Amino acid sequence: MNPSESFSAARGNEMGTSVGASNAERRARVLVLASERIVAVRVRVALNDSRIQVRVARDQPGAAALLESWRPDLAIVDVDIEPFPGSGTPFARL
Repeated sequence: MNPSESFSAARGNEMGTSVGASNAERRARVLVLASERIVAVRVRVALNDSRIQVRVARDQPGAAALLESWRPDLAIVDVDIEPFPGSGTPFARL
């Protein structure tokens, strides 16, 4: 087993899928929180891979909704995003 296969097998076990499960069964979920459209587009292009599913939120309420309903594996957060009134920093819920 090469290093890439061992990582995939270990990751499959973490996600509750069987080792050797096809990529179509479970792709990595990445949430991008970026208020600037160009930032979101560039990150989406950089993550263009059949094993990755990307969703973009433009503000904290949108990101919070995706965190609850979609349960991403990874969140990429623009550090320049404005805090939503009453929610503190963008990282509070992440």
